[in-house]
Amino acid sequence: MEIDFKHYRYQRPGERKKRKRRNLTILIIFIIGFSLLAWDQVSSYYVIRGKKLILKEKYNQAEKILYKALSLKRRKAEINEALGICYLFQKKKQASKYFQIALQRGIKKSFFKWEKILDKLIGKGEYNSAEIYCKYLKKWLKSQNLIFYETTILLANYKIKEAEKNIINYSPEILKKFSKRINLQKKILNKLKNKKIFYFIFDRTHKPLYGRSIKKAHIIPVHSNLPLFNWKAFSSEDFKNQIILTINSKIQDSAIKALGKYNGSIIVINPQTGEILAAVNKKGKEDISYLNTCFQKLYEPGSIIKILTAVAYLMERKENIFPYYCKGIEKLQNKVIYDWISHGKVENLTEALAFSCNLTFARIGLNLGWKKIENVFKDFLMHSKIEIQGIPVSSLNIPQPTTNNWDLARMCIGLDKFKITPFHAALIASIIANRGVLMKPFLIKEKRNIYGIPYFKNFPSKIKRIISEEINYKLREAMIKVVEDGTGKRAKIQGFKFALKTGTAGKKEKGYNSILIGFAPAFNPKIAFSIFAEGAGRADLEGARITKKFLEYIKEELK
Repeated sequence: MEIDFKHYRYQRPGERKKRKRRNLTILIIFIIGFSLLAWDQVSSYYVIRGKKLILKEKYNQAEKILYKALSLKRRKAEINEALGICYLFQKKKQASKYFQIALQRGIKKSFFKWEKILDKLIGKGEYNSAEIYCKYLKKWLKSQNLIFYETTILLANYKIKEAEKNIINYSPEILKKFSKRINLQKKILNKLKNKKIFYFIFDRTHKPLYGRSIKKAHIIPVHSNLPLFNWKAFSSEDFKNQIILTINSKIQDSAIKALGKYNGSIIVINPQTGEILAAVNKKGKEDISYLNTCFQKLYEPGSIIKILTAVAYLMERKENIFPYYCKGIEKLQNKVIYDWISHGKVENLTEALAFSCNLTFARIGLNLGWKKIENVFKDFLMHSKIEIQGIPVSSLNIPQPTTNNWDLARMCIGLDKFKITPFHAALIASIIANRGVLMKPFLIKEKRNIYGIPYFKNFPSKIKRIISEEINYKLREAMIKVVEDGTGKRAKIQGFKFALKTGTAGKKEKGYNSILIGFAPAFNPKIAFSIFAEGAGRADLEGARITKKFLEYIKEELK
């Protein structure tokens, strides 16, 4: 029997419609499934890209990528976790919010290796962030290794009993995997148990300078006359880590000893690196308006400012006022400028600096005019504001331009309107010690986490060249002559050559301040320094004695 297939096909039209509908449904399901898979892959791509940016610390770019991924409405748990981690590294409060959303979305798998995230956070000393992440992980991740990281956080927060309990209950797997770090944990635990103070600020040789009471959480200095910090400038984590200063305790202690009974300051800087090696802060009872004498108190600088007047003269090169005849007194606008003595014939600038002739430098200033003097002062002292973490530094103000010859002459010899801090005075010395180049000064050498691993380091950096090497050479020679046979000859040390400039300023009624700047050794300077001894009298007498005493204490350190 011959079958008419054409006729057979149309015998059951309902069957044909069902088949079409089924095929169409299969096609739609396939398209939807493929789209969802593709959408899922796109979301995963964005999360992975965001993850890479987070690990490279490009947080702003990572945020943009992850928010774009969030708009695709796929992988929401993982994306929210990634955003939480991104905000965690930025120490932003939103981190907890996004971790909570990730938990609500039922996170089961992370794009991140959680141990690496915790290692990175603890490595950078960010224990608060590590604690937030640890608490989040404990709510969905089952891993014994979390206990190890939790113990580190407990030790950083001085929670001794809880940390000890965890260490005792470590499983064999944890003991095997983290053996070296567990030994460090035990050492930290013993230190915390045996001491009431946790030391967190150290000198460059790791000698403790500041500690924190474990129970009362207040700061305790090891001894007085250390630079005082504005603790609000530090994060809460800084108090749980180790801050290594550039301070050399031998130089610091020698400076305190040399200053003796006088209030004031001695600042010592390594001119080649900018490291602050000593910062003596010896305040009087009336000095309550600021933390540090060395960085904040403004003094009349006296004759040390003649260095800057000399620079202006050397830069001009047009007018030679030498030889100059100093009579010890000169009238100006019905007023009188005095010198300590009549110097007679002053042959050259080197002699003028060596014997600190007031009248010579007053005349140089009057000949050059205000603008040229002001430019040099700004170059040396008014460059971009120098900031030292935790240490307030006073800004200097150059007096307003003046046509008053009396004011100009007095300013050129460091008297009256212009004032300076011991820190800025030391910078003048460091520029000359470093061949005319100013290095950026810093006090914090590095920061280390609870395990003693550095996560922040300061490196020497140049601010700018202030004067040419030619001018610098002439200034150095003049400052050496100050010690050899000038106003600083009483500071001279047999077999040890150094450079100095003396200055005496202040009010006679209160007792003149001895002010000196210098560097040592003369031809390969390891230190530049300023000495401000309040009420000590003339710098060429008592100031020279203090300087000699200080350098004799540390000369072996400088060889």
